[in-house]
Amino acid sequence: MNKLKKCLLAMMLLMTLTACAKFNGTLNVNSDGTFTISGELLIQKDMLDDQDLKSENLLNDIDKDLASHLSAEVIERNIDGIDYTGIAFKSDEAFSDDIVQIDQNDDKLTLIINQNLLSRIGIELDTLDDSDEGIALLESLGLDLKLQIKMPGTIISANYGDSFMQTVTLDLVDNIDSAFIVVSYVDNHVFYIFLAIAALIFAAILTLFYILYQASKRKKKTA
Repeated sequence: MNKLKKCLLAMMLLMTLTACAKFNGTLNVNSDGTFTISGELLIQKDMLDDQDLKSENLLNDIDKDLASHLSAEVIERNIDGIDYTGIAFKSDEAFSDDIVQIDQNDDKLTLIINQNLLSRIGIELDTLDDSDEGIALLESLGLDLKLQIKMPGTIISANYGDSFMQTVTLDLVDNIDSAFIVVSYVDNHVFYIFLAIAALIFAAILTLFYILYQASKRKKKTA
C-alpha cells in the first residue's frame, strides 16, 4: 500500500509545478540580526504552458510581508537544453523578519531556518514525499533547491550542508523536513587575531631557522 501511495503521489507531482522547480538563493546575514536575501525561482516553461499559467503569477505566490522588502522581475533561463521561466528577486536593503530566527550570545550568532522560508517564497514542500525514493524521484524530475548562507563571521558549526569560512551551502531537497541551524562568530575579529598570532609564530620560526643557518655557515667558514 505504501508503494502504491508513493506511485500515486509521484504521478500527481508530474502535474504540479513543484516537481520541476529550481530555486537558487543567497541569504546574507549581518551581525546586527538583519539580513538580505536574493535568488531565482524557475519553473520548466512547458509545464507552465500546460497548466496555462504565466510566470508573472509566481510573483503573487510570495508572501505579502516578505514581498514588501523585495524587488522582483520575470526572467527566462535555458538549463541543460530545457527552457525555464520564473522570477529573480532581491531585497533592496537589509531587514529583519521571522522568516529566519537569529540569536546572538556573546561573540556567537545562531541562525535557524525552517521550511517557512520556502513556503513564503511560494514553494510548498510540506505535502511532498520525504522518503529516499520520493526525494530521488523529485530530483530526477528537476527539483533543485539550493540556498547559500553567508554569515558575518567564520562558521563554527552547521547541522547540514557544506561550509567553508563564512559560507554554507544547503540542499533543501535532501532535508525537506529539517530545520537548518548555523552557528558562527558575530564577526571575524577572533579569527583574525588567531591568524595574526599564527603568522607571528611562523615568522619567529623562520627567523630562528635563518639565524641557525647563518650561524652554521659562519662555523663552517672558521673550521
